Amino acid sequence: GSVEFPPPTNLCINMMPFRMGDVSSLPEECKSYWPLILACQRAAMDEEKGKICYLTVHESHVVEGESQRRSGIHTDAPGYIMREPGRWKLALWGGAGWNSANRIATLPHGGIFIASSVSGSCRVWDALVVAPNAGGDIEHLRPYLGNGA
Repeated sequence: GSVEFPPPTNLCINMMPFRMGDVSSLPEECKSYWPLILACQRAAMDEEKGKICYLTVHESHVVEGESQRRSGIHTDAPGYIMREPGRWKLALWGGAGWNSANRIATLPHGGIFIASSVSGSCRVWDALVVAPNAGGDIEHLRPYLGNGA
């Protein structure tokens, strides 16, 4: 679908934690993105409401033909995050992995929302990549991924 972006202010934040559904958990300079965040919450059928989520916003001028952040097909993940005070855990988008306590593989859930103010400037694929190359590079999978959305 389409959303309306707030006017740019050169805001640049990466993986800032906030509580989904709680506008007071955002700093003032990020609150103009609240309608977009609510659209994501609704699209996830409120599954993430009340949970800690992560916001990245990169507002900047981009030279035509260049990439704003990172070029090529790649995965993004938060890396190590603190689940509770003093307890760090490697996190992957979608939460899939091995649950050793129950000796079962866990299925993906949740995920990532991506939006751009420039139509057609990025693509996403509904895929689970178990072992990307260094830095999340999955350019080698391009022939198998199709066109994306």
